[in-house]
Amino acid sequence: MPLPSAADLDLRWVHRSAADPTPLPAAVRALTLPAGRGHAFVHGEADEIRDIRRHLLTDRGLERAQMSCSPYWRRTMTDEAWRQVKREYVAAMDADLP
Repeated sequence: MPLPSAADLDLRWVHRSAADPTPLPAAVRALTLPAGRGHAFVHGEADEIRDIRRHLLTDRGLERAQMSCSPYWRRTMTDEAWRQVKREYVAAMDADLP
C-alpha cells in the first residue's frame, strides 16, 4: 500500500501471522536507525510496546523525552478491562527499567 510523503520516509509494513503473532519487537530490533538525535512514536498493543520501549531506552540509548509511548490495548483483554488496569500496567512498565 503506497503512502506518499514529502519527507524522507522509510516505511516497512510488519504483518502478524499465526506462526508469529508478535513480529513487531523483532522488526524494531533489526532496524538501522539514522544517525543523530531522533524521536520514537511507539503506540500499540501493551506487551509489544513494553518490549519495544525497553529496547529503545536500554539498548538504543534513547531518553524518555525522545519518545511518545502508549500501550493502547492488550490482546488478552476487552477495552473496558484494559482501562481498569492500564494505570498499574504503565507504572509496572516504568518500574522495570533501570
